Amino acid sequence: MFPVSIIQDRYFGLYSGGLWFAIAMSDAPWGPIDPEPSRAQFCLDEGPNGTDEEAQAFWRSKPNWIEAADTPDEALAKLRSYL
Repeated sequence: MFPVSIIQDRYFGLYSGGLWFAIAMSDAPWGPIDPEPSRAQFCLDEGPNGTDEEAQAFWRSKPNWIEAADTPDEALAKLRSYL
């Protein structure tokens, strides 16, 4: 699960349901082939923090390595409970 990155949701929970999200193995590659970007970098620039359309699509079919909640501690606890 480690390292974990916790990032504030650009959309304040509108699509994710939480103000913060926790990312497991945040230094792992985002995609299955190319090592760049990492999960954390993808989540900062695209996906959940990308355009409205990207964020909506991401949270509709979110991967199991990310969870959102209203506080950083809650996001981490939620992530731990699902992994």
